[in-house]
Formats: sequence, structure tokens, C-alpha cells
Amino acid sequence: MKNKIIFFYHSFPKKRLTKQFYRPNYIGAGIYMKHKKDRFMYFRVIRYCITLLFSGVLFLLPHCLFADIVYLKDGKVFEYATISNASVMSTTFETRSKEQKTVTAAELLRLRYGESEIEPVSLLKKDGLLIDGFLVEQDANTVLIRKNKQEKNEELISKSDIQQMSKNKIITLYPETDLRLGAFYPINTGGSKLGTGFAAMLGVFINPPFLPNSKLGLEAGYIYSNSGTNKGLAMHIIPVLINAQYLIKLTRNTGIDFAPRAGFGGGYVIFNDGEGGSFQSVIPAASAGVGMYITFVPRKVFANIFADYLVFIEGKNALHSLMGTIALQIRF
Repeated sequence: MKNKIIFFYHSFPKKRLTKQFYRPNYIGAGIYMKHKKDRFMYFRVIRYCITLLFSGVLFLLPHCLFADIVYLKDGKVFEYATISNASVMSTTFETRSKEQKTVTAAELLRLRYGESEIEPVSLLKKDGLLIDGFLVEQDANTVLIRKNKQEKNEELISKSDIQQMSKNKIITLYPETDLRLGAFYPINTGGSKLGTGFAAMLGVFINPPFLPNSKLGLEAGYIYSNSGTNKGLAMHIIPVLINAQYLIKLTRNTGIDFAPRAGFGGGYVIFNDGEGGSFQSVIPAASAGVGMYITFVPRKVFANIFADYLVFIEGKNALHSLMGTIALQIRF
């Protein structure tokens, strides 16, 4: 009788079968074989296939999991290398492209066994400095990184100086706040003859990573100006402005940055005419100015001076003005 494949199920009556049958105790297929020699041959083929599979896994496993990294003193790095011989005089290894290389001890910087590639790393230091690079090695106290894989320059950083460390890129907005005090001078006041007044502004800013060397801010404050001849004639403004700044470094070592900026928004204006009358309105506003940042504590505390030109628009009329302020700015 030829070999056949037949099926058995749990619901099959549990009767004693003859030795000719193979009966599994689960839902599946059994093999009906007449001769015992056929059964032995079947299991021998299965055992041969399993052995062949495990042999292939054991052959490929060192190439997949146990690759090495070879660092040379000229900055070159060979990832996914296989080191075959390492002695005091020279080191022989196979590159990822299956090329055999031998380097002398004078050319060799370091070997990393069991590491396939240099991992990217992003570090945020406690002083606010963000560093993106590649992790060379680390221990309990320090981290050694490279800004570029194929450059020999490396930087050793103490872990006590690191606020955050991640394989993924760290994105921070570096929020800041400042308090600005100064003078306000209305240019075209007409017959009201408003004089130089007082200005105070409070602002919050972020440093967006998608716009390098820039700041986006929201400022609100209070501006007051009155007439020198008529004490009852005065103007009060509560401005709210959104502005953007671009920082241009004047020098590398002194920490002085030049900062042009522009903004828009509005203002709530209260105007007392000095004769008991009062005018109130919410009007649009625009601003443009230039300033200078002076660093006191790197990436933490700054002072800045700004001169701004402001325009408040009411219908066909516009109030043109100048504002000069000095501020202390703190980054969180």
C-alpha cells in the first residue's frame, strides 16, 4: 500500500489503533505508512532539515550580532568590521564590503568588540547647550562623542554636566522672558503736544529649532505720555505685539549679538483731551527695530538694548513714535 496522508481530530474515538498508524493527540495530519522503514526515513529527513537550519543560523549569527568597530587615528571609522587578528604590532580585519585590511599599531586608535555601528546621540547640557553627534563610548562618569563620524576630533563630557541624553534628536525651544523699561516719544501728536513718556514691556520668547539664530516673541506692556503744558492731556496705551528677531553674532568671544526685529499687533488706547473728554479705541499696530544682546551668563542671562519704531493706526490717521528700552532677559 502506498503512503497516504490522513487527518485525525480530537473528536476521533480513542480506540487502540494498529502499529501501522501514526496518531497525534492534536488537530493535525498523520501519515499512514505501511512499513517501519518509511517512518524512519521520514523522521531522518525532518532531523536533517532542522540541523541544516540551525547550522545556517549559527553561521550567520556572528556576522549579524558580533560585528566590531575599528577606529583609526586619522579619523576613519570602519563599522560592521570583523576582527580576525589583533596583536601588539598590527590588527587585521574584514570590512563591511568584505575587503581585508591590516593596520599598524601606530595607525590604530581603538577597537570596539561586539558593537556594529556608532550610534547617534543628542545631548542637552545644563547650561543650555545642545550637542548632536555620535556616541563613541561612555562610562559611569563621562561620555565621549564625535560631531562627525569620520572626524578625529572628539569631546569628553562629564555626565554631571548633562541634563538630558537621547538617541533621538532633542528639540528644545529655550523659553525666555524679559522685562523692558524705557522711554516713549510720540512724533506726530498735532496740537496735543504730547511729550516724552514712559514705557514698560514684559515679553516671552522661544528659540525655534527650525529657524536657527532667531527668536519669536509675544510682548505686552504699558505706555504713558502727557502734555507738558496741559497736565490733564494724556495718552495711555496697552500694546500687545508679536515679533520676530534674527541674531547676528558680532564676535565669537565677547558674546555680543546684533538683532534686527519686526512685529505686529494692536493697542488699547485711552486719550484724555484735558477738558474732561476721553477717547478709547483698540487699534492695530506695527513695529520695527534694532537691538543688541550682551551675554552675562552663557545661554542663561542676557541684557539687551532696543530702539523701536512704532505705528498705531486709527482709520486714515496714524501715530508714529519711537521707543528706546533696556531689558534683562533670562532663559529657562
